[in-house]
Amino acid sequence: MAIQKKVTVFELVSYQIGTQPLLTSAPTKYVLFNAAEGIITKLNNSSDL
Repeated sequence: MAIQKKVTVFELVSYQIGTQPLLTSAPTKYVLFNAAEGIITKLNNSSDL
């Protein structure tokens, strides 16, 4: 979905991923969010140069 919508990493970290049952998070959620947060960190660090 993120690739098709061409979302940015900033948008990706704010997405909510729904699963069934509603109170259980998706197993991919943490991997995607951690990757997006890592990219944001690298972008922030590269702008400090």
